[in-house]
Amino acid sequence: MRRWIKRLALAVLLALLPGVLPAQQDQLQGFDDYVRAALKLTGTPGVAIAVVKDDSIVFARGYGFRQMGKPGAVDERTVFAIGSETKAFTAAALAMLVDEGLIGWDDPAARHLKGFQLADPLASRELTVRDMLSHRSGLPGGDELWYGSASSRDDVLYRVRFLVPAWSFRSRFQYQNVMFIGAGEIIPAVAGKSWDAFVAERIFRPLGMTSSSTSVTALEGLPNLATPHERIGGKMRVVPYRNIDNAGPAGSINSNVLDMAQWLRLQLGAGRLGTTELIKPARFDEMHTPQTIVQRSETEAIRYADSHFLAYGLGWYLFDYHDRRVSEHAGGIDGMTADLMLVPEEKLGVVVLTNAGHNSLPWALAYRVLDAFLGRKPIDRVALFYNAFQKLDAQEDSVARLEAAGRRRGTHPTLPLDRYTGVYTDSLHESARVSLEDRKLLLRIGKTVTPWSLEHWHGDLFRGSSLDPAYVAYFGSRWVTFGLGPKGVPTVVEIQGLGRFERKQ
Repeated sequence: MRRWIKRLALAVLLALLPGVLPAQQDQLQGFDDYVRAALKLTGTPGVAIAVVKDDSIVFARGYGFRQMGKPGAVDERTVFAIGSETKAFTAAALAMLVDEGLIGWDDPAARHLKGFQLADPLASRELTVRDMLSHRSGLPGGDELWYGSASSRDDVLYRVRFLVPAWSFRSRFQYQNVMFIGAGEIIPAVAGKSWDAFVAERIFRPLGMTSSSTSVTALEGLPNLATPHERIGGKMRVVPYRNIDNAGPAGSINSNVLDMAQWLRLQLGAGRLGTTELIKPARFDEMHTPQTIVQRSETEAIRYADSHFLAYGLGWYLFDYHDRRVSEHAGGIDGMTADLMLVPEEKLGVVVLTNAGHNSLPWALAYRVLDAFLGRKPIDRVALFYNAFQKLDAQEDSVARLEAAGRRRGTHPTLPLDRYTGVYTDSLHESARVSLEDRKLLLRIGKTVTPWSLEHWHGDLFRGSSLDPAYVAYFGSRWVTFGLGPKGVPTVVEIQGLGRFERKQ
């Protein structure tokens, strides 16, 4: 009797929550067991999932634990970092400004960002808001400008003028966080309030996203907070939340699946939630219209294997899945991975948040939900993705073994270690400072908070690895080569992927 009363009370509570319905058990039969098995296979500590169908939250549930080895369970209110799912919020905020006539999608960015400049004069003049939101600036990643750095958003946008283009302007897709930082900074330039304040007031508040925030500084003291985990040295380990306020518009939002379900409802409602219209239909459609064709990497070839096309809109990946159009975006930051998929024709959306970095589980579970509601025979994509990415990891290990085999063992640096120390400069990162501490060479690049250790490889070649394990998990190690001048003194240092730094005299 008591159990029946509890179930009745829960049903009443769900009925009182706007837009919440019990899970559609026919479609998701066996899903709980599948998710629990997936956590075990992938070593993921916890996951939360919400599903919206026909403008109602039909499923919202957590599995596993907020922190590995501790008893706190994940539920539908557990807060996670959503990473680059933030980009769609930035695009939506700008769409509101387009609606208000304060900006246009095709306005040059330099019209609104005082002093904005790129290395390519044509791109400096012609780069538009649309270009910034669709990853076609021609720039490479440039994430070292902000990740693990004390640089402000203004600092990052100033230094981007020294980032050498990798491709011609508008010639191809290249995922680019810095341009989204710039796009977000258009908001204070024209609306008189920060990106953070605008998103909170114009999106979170009207959608009732009361557990959502734009900074890790808002997480302190939260009782229901997921802990980030990364696989380091073959073992899943706890890592701290990383403050990425300097990249806020590109990826700093934190939320839970109940809040994100409200965001799903807005998207499936084409910019409207109930009687509240946040974005007009024309602007909403523009965000979900292909702007740039995406050339598939090995990773994307696995994740979007069933699609015939892959494009990027304004803050959204766009592809087809068994004759349905899908809008999607993933997110990843230290120890957290997420995915969100929308099938507008079916009025169906799913969001998956996990507390493990570099994790294919969110995509696999999102597809599982799509298959369930589309009436398709389920495919074990958890195992499929897990095995495919294990093979990619094995390829990287093979490369590492080949590098190790080519190392000349038993050699010593050409010079005493203290001769390599000094300040080396370039325009993009300002400086690479080499110091000798406890008989080890350390490298500090620009405003990066944590130094790299330099392990001698052979000759004047060193392998640089950040002392921040999560940094290494994202960027790996880098080759660092010192070039000696005619006097036998290092005059330059080449850092793989970052460029050439010249010794400051």
